[in-house]
Parts: sequence; C-alpha cells; structure tokens
Amino acid sequence: MPFLRCPVIVGRESEWGDLRAALAMARSGRGSAIGVFGPPGIGKSRLVGDFTAAARDDAVVLVGRCVEDGSPPALRPLTEALLSGLRVMEIPTGPDLAPFLPALSSVVPLWPTVARPVDRSPIVVAEGVLRLVSSVAGRTPAILVLEDLQWADPDTLAVVEYLADNVATTGLLVVITARDAPGAAHALRRRLTARGVLRDLALPALNDEDTQLMAAGCLGHSPSPELNDLVRSRAEGVPLLIEELVATDPASPHADVVPSTVAEVTSAKLSSLDPCSQAVIEAAAVLGARFGWDMLTAVVDHDPTAVISALREAVDAGLIHEVPGGGFGFRHALTRDAVLATMLRPQRAAVARRAWEALKPGGGDHDGTWCASAAEFAVLAGKDEAAVALLQSGARVDLDRGSLATAEAALRRAAALETTTSQIIETNELLAEVLVRAGRPVEAAAVTTTLLEQHGGIQRRSARMAPVRLRLAKAWAAAGRWTDAARESAAARAASTDPAVDREIDLMDAVVAFGHEEFERSERLARAVHRSTERTGPHELACEALELLGRLARRHDLTAAADMFGLALDTAELHDLPVWRLRALHELSTIDLLWSLDVGRAEKAGTEAERRGAVSLVAFSDFHRAVMHCWRDEHDAASALLTNCERLCRSLHLPLLPMVLTMQALVTATTGRRHDSLCEDALAAAGDDPHVHAAVAHVHATRLLLAENRPGALAALDPCMESYRDRLETTSGPPLALWTLLATIERGDDPLHHVSTLPGIRLARWTNGYLGYAEAVSLGRQHRPEAATAAFTAADRTMNHPVPMPHFQHLARRHVAEAAIHDGWGSPHQWLHEDEVYFRDKGHHLLAAACRGLLRRTGKPVPRRTPGPPIPAGLVGSSITGREMEVLQLVAQGLTNREIAQRLTLSTRTVEKHVERLLAKTGTPQRAQLVARAARNEW
Repeated sequence: MPFLRCPVIVGRESEWGDLRAALAMARSGRGSAIGVFGPPGIGKSRLVGDFTAAARDDAVVLVGRCVEDGSPPALRPLTEALLSGLRVMEIPTGPDLAPFLPALSSVVPLWPTVARPVDRSPIVVAEGVLRLVSSVAGRTPAILVLEDLQWADPDTLAVVEYLADNVATTGLLVVITARDAPGAAHALRRRLTARGVLRDLALPALNDEDTQLMAAGCLGHSPSPELNDLVRSRAEGVPLLIEELVATDPASPHADVVPSTVAEVTSAKLSSLDPCSQAVIEAAAVLGARFGWDMLTAVVDHDPTAVISALREAVDAGLIHEVPGGGFGFRHALTRDAVLATMLRPQRAAVARRAWEALKPGGGDHDGTWCASAAEFAVLAGKDEAAVALLQSGARVDLDRGSLATAEAALRRAAALETTTSQIIETNELLAEVLVRAGRPVEAAAVTTTLLEQHGGIQRRSARMAPVRLRLAKAWAAAGRWTDAARESAAARAASTDPAVDREIDLMDAVVAFGHEEFERSERLARAVHRSTERTGPHELACEALELLGRLARRHDLTAAADMFGLALDTAELHDLPVWRLRALHELSTIDLLWSLDVGRAEKAGTEAERRGAVSLVAFSDFHRAVMHCWRDEHDAASALLTNCERLCRSLHLPLLPMVLTMQALVTATTGRRHDSLCEDALAAAGDDPHVHAAVAHVHATRLLLAENRPGALAALDPCMESYRDRLETTSGPPLALWTLLATIERGDDPLHHVSTLPGIRLARWTNGYLGYAEAVSLGRQHRPEAATAAFTAADRTMNHPVPMPHFQHLARRHVAEAAIHDGWGSPHQWLHEDEVYFRDKGHHLLAAACRGLLRRTGKPVPRRTPGPPIPAGLVGSSITGREMEVLQLVAQGLTNREIAQRLTLSTRTVEKHVERLLAKTGTPQRAQLVARAARNEW
C-alpha cells in the first residue's frame, strides 16, 4: 500500500507550544524534561521530529532510539544520540568534564578507553552526559531526545531518571517518548511526574475535525465524503492510520481495508500465541470489536480454562484488553480486522454459524445494536435474507426511538446486501422515512424517486403506491418545494384506498397550503386531523398536526403557539415518541428566539438532535442559537455556530442556507468587516424568496447606518418592503421594523400607521421596540411630549428585558434622539451619553461622533473621546479625572494656563478650574509646587 504523509502537524498545537516554551526556558539556562506518551501511531515521533527539525538552527540536537530487542545493549539510545551529534567533533576537554570521560567512553565507542578501572554506573554516565552536552553546546541550548523508552534497558531508564532530576540548572531539554502501556517505562513516568520533574504530554486521538484536516493535508485536497467517513470511522483519530487509510483508492474507499502497518504488527502478535489461543482470538474477531465471555465460550471448541488462558495470553500480547463494565475488546477496530484478514472464509463462516445459532432471534423487539450484531453473523453464515430482515427490524425500532443515525446505518447496510425485490423496496421505503425525519429531504426524494423508477413492482401493488407517493411529498415539502409536494400528494390520494393513509394525506395538504400561504385552509385541515387522532392515534400524526397548528398560531399569537407546541411535547412524552418530542422542543425554542432570547431550549434541542442523528434539526437549533447570540451582541458565539450551521446546510442541501449566509453577513457587517460576498451568495441561493431578499437588505441598511447614512439605509430597504409585508408568513422580521422606524423619522406617520395594522406585527420583541420608538417620534411630532416620553420608555424597557439587545437599542436611539431634540421631549442627553460609550467601545467611531454632536445640540457636557492618561499609583483614590491628568502632564512641562487651553481646545477659565481642583486633590498649596512635584513625577 502506498503511504501519504501529512505535511503539517494537525491537532497538536498545545503540545507543540509546550515544547517550544520548554526550549525557550533552556535558552535561559533552565533545563527541563518532557515526556510524550501515547499508543502506537498516535504521532509521538512525528511531533518530536518536527519540533527538533525546526529547532536545529539555534539548538544542538541529539537523538537516540531504543529498539525492540529481547536483550538490547545497555545505554543504546544514549550511544546513538551522542554518536549522531558528536561524531564530527573532537573529544571535549575541561576540568569539569575530564573525570567523566572514561565512563562516557563506554557509551561513545569512538573515544579511546582507559586501562584503569572505570565507574560506569548509570549515575556517573548521566552526570557525564549533562557535563558533556553543556560543554559542547556552550551557551546554545541543547535537546536530547530518547525515543521508545518502552523498550529501554534498565541502565537507560536510570540515566533518564537522573537527567530529569538534575537538568533544571542546565541549558538542556530532555525529551522522551514511550507508549502508554504497562512496564518499567510507565513506572518511571509515574515517578517522575509525581516528583514534578517531568512534564507529561499524553497525546489524545484526533477529533473528527482534525482527522478531516489531516486527511486533506495528506491528499492535498478535501477527501471525498466516502473516504472521509471511512477514515473517521476506521482510524479512530490515530494519525498513522489516517495517513495509511487515505492512501487507499480515494475514488473507491473500501470499508474493510487494513493498513499494512496494522496487518504486519497484528500478524506478528498473533503468531506469538500458541495454536489454541490463536483459535480463540480468531473466533473473538468474528464476534466483533467487543465481545462477551459467554458468547466466546459458545462458539469455540475449548473448555473455559483454556479460553481464559488464551484471553490472558492475548491481553499480554497487546491484542485485546478488558472492557470496563465487563467483556473484552480488541485494542483497535483495525486490529480485529487484521485478525479477520488472516482467516479463511470457511473459518469465519463456521464461527458465525455458531454465533447465529446462539443468537437466533426469538419473539419481541430487539434494539438496533442487537439486530446489527445478529445480522453480521447471518451475513458471515451466508444468510443474507435473514440479515436484511434483522436490519430492517432494528431500524424500525431505532426509528421509533429517535435513533435516526443508527437506523440509517442499518438500512444502508441492508441495501448493500443481495436480497429479494420485496426486501429492496421495503429497505428503501424505510430509508426514505429515516432521511425525511432526519431533515435530509433531497436525499429522501432521490431514494424514493429511484425506487419508483427501478422497481415496477410498486406500480403493480397499488396498496404500496400511496404511502410511497406520500413519503415523496413529505420529502419535497421538507425541502420547501411546494409544487412538487402538491403533485405527489395528489398522486398519493389518487392511489389511496386506506382511510388511515387518507388522514396523512389531509395533513400533507395542510402543510402544502401553509407553504403556499393559504393559512385558513391549512388551519382547517390541520384541526380536523388533530380532532380525529388526539384520542385514538396515531399519535405521531396528532403531534404533526399540533406542530403545524403551532406554526400557524405563531404568526400572530406567541402564547397560543407555545400552547400548541407544549401540547405536542406532552403528547410525545406521554406516548414515548422521541422524534416528535425533539421537534416540539425545537419549535418551543422559536418562541424563545422571538422574545426571551434564552438559548437553553435551543441548546437542549440541538444536543438531543445530534444524539439522535436528526442533523437538520441540529442545523436549525444552531441557527436559532446564533441569531439569539447575535441579538445579544455575542458575536463570537454567533459566528462559531453559523460556521457549523453553514457546513451542515451545504452538505445536506438544506433550504436554511440562504438565511445562514445572511446572518453571517449581518455579524460581519455589525463588526465592521466586508459583507458583500456573503450577501451575494445568500441571494444566489435564495432565488426569489422575499424573506431572504429583505434580510439581505437589512444587512446593507445596517452597514449604511453604521456609516451614518440614514437615507441610504432607507433606500436599501424600500424595494423589498411591499412584497415582504404582503407575502411573509410573519411580519416580525427586523427588516420591516427597522424600515418603519427610519421611514417614520424621514417621511412622517403614514408608514407607522400602515405597518401597525399588519397581523402579528407585535410578535417579536425587537419589532415591539422599534415600533415603540417610532410611536414616540410620531407623538413628539404631534406635540405630545409626555406621551412620547412614555412610549420611548416602554420601547427602551422592551429592548432591555428579559435580556438586553444592545445593537437594536443604541442604533435606534441615536436616530430617535434627533427627533426628540427637535420636538423637545424626553431626555435625549441621558441616553446619548450611554449610546456614545457603546459605539465608542464597539469601534463605531462615526456613530460615537454623531452622538457627541447631538449632545452639543442639547447644551449638555460632551463625553471625552478617550479616558485620558493613566492615573499614577500615588494618585489612585484622589478622584482625579482623565482630563485633569492631561492638564497635570502639561503643567509639569511648564505650560501656562493659556497654552494648556490652546493645546486641549478648552477655555482658559476651564483650565484654571482644573488647576484649582488639582491643587486640592494633590494637597499642594501653590501652583509652583504643583509644577515641581509633577516634573519630579512624585506620584
């Protein structure tokens, strides 16, 4: 197998930083010892090798390695290290080193030996190594690397222990590597760590993201989804295995591939066992990566004592280990595969038949895990039809329990087996159902469409035609393709002869009507379905009807919507319907998004969706949380969630993508960065969706407002407002509310009067706030100052409770302040002070300057642009202000009050007052003394 090496270290940034920090300490004469530990292939040598390669320009590097040998020569790694680094140098001399040269000559064979007896004890050798390296390196730091200490001889371990204990006062960095298996090296690691003289770097397996990055680094491009899944599932985050697995054919990765390194090592370990133990471990490999004692004894021809002995031998050889909670497991899934690869097919089939007989299903339902295990034995025993039936059965149970990822995996496995046409049809019907529930409608539609095209048997079985067409309608509806959904729903109704299926079609028609914004018809159909199912079921259909009714209510009444979603949640919990419980939680989180901005339920829904494999709900939950974080000015949290959400939307073709890109653009614009390309991508993905067009206009308007261009912001919002108001299922979006405020300020009261009559306009908290500010402007214009102030106060309270929405609040108030100053109502000077500080802290300098300009119009003090120089420690607590500190610094330079006034653009009288306060606050009786003390910097 070819080998592809990743050109960069992935996922080891923290450990790399620790090594660099230790080297920096060695440069200052403070040596240390670091141990890099982990299982084979985890990247110990790679990390240390790349580190020393980078350090060779400004450090002496000595590298030695232990070897796997039954009787390694004493101090072999030290010999290799010193020879590799010193072979071209003359023998060092010096009084400090001379007494140790005889002992070192036994380590470095090139040096002459002495005739007299020499103390070659590990302690003397270790001290000699310290002095030798110090002599050679001089003022340059040195790195001594000793690798694979799990194979070290006792003398080498003793030298390492001495070095770790005594390296602190030298310029030497000692780096050791070892596997984290029991043995003498492990005991040494424990002792040194306990004494605090060894920095322990235990390398973990790479996470999924780093695994994908490393695979891409090996290939020079992103791996295919199939190869990525193979590497993630098979390599288990081990870098060496990642590198070997990506060397398989990227276009056709094989799930059963075993890297050559693993195959060779496993074969050697297996060969070291006696024949009885080999047979036991081979049988265990057929049983799975984890296996139970009872099952193993049922499938081998050996008595329990022999089986126990075999297990002990295999544990000692590093092939298997005891699993916490009972049973055994192979050290790595690939180890098990390597053992299987050594067996002939008849061997595997014989064990599988015994396991199949032991596990042959009886009555009752079994979960997906049990069914998958039994199906695997059935496949190995040559019983594919039985295996498919088991996988289908397990998938149904997992589907009901909400374990969508497990159900999908089982059905994908079933689809890969050769079986009857009837089983193929049933497998794909189940798979389409799983994909719809998992929120992957395009994939579900593709599966169902292929099924209809390739298997004419469905056409001849009219009883199955209606459910298949209905499932396709659900897929298109989930993808937002309402015309396609309506067509398939009509086809399902034409083929249906079952009243139960007719009720499902009725609800499908209600969903399609909702998508076409035929809200009255949608509600009428949904209520009828709920009435017919709430008592007798099917309760899944009742939950689906309640969900739709909640979404209909959410257009104008959040309380009614929450009641519907809450009833759906209660129904799902009462009848143990985890998928519908999850969906109800998700819908309840939309209520939080519109009002409380509490991310708790959205986070809970996302976590549960991820656990159950409902990946589209993960994306929607992430999106909801991102929007809430954005409204709360928590932009870093919002950006992280949106990045993950975009990845899911692109990989699953979710219709949410345009809104995700739009929110990314809004976060980018709000934080002062370029947003145009994100807006263009959002519009390209959205088609003629008025929601997205209005949201993109809101992004542009926001950026223009941050640039102090209110007419431009209003012009950006104008084109999409008419269709947005007329077509949107809810009028609670921020674009309409912002347009209403700006248009009321610029054009009079007509925009406010028109928008106030729209249904559901007061649903969202930000809309309430914006419209409240607009009402305050309108009332002030009507010379009703008390009413205007009351409306402003109510809007301000809405923007702050239950949690603040700072961006909405301060941006609105900056523009409302102009009207308040002009019409003479409220206390704009009070809120402008707060607005100016907010904009200044956020880096929106134009808005901060605008606030200061408005404050000047009120005749009130204008806040300083900067806090002034720092207050010296001696004056902390004296109440000296930043402006007074500026005056004090100029006083120290000997400037007169007039000169200081000119420098700071103040009146001379103001400077005189500042100097008077400085005299009082510093306890200085006269100006001349103040000048002298300031010049001497007595504070």
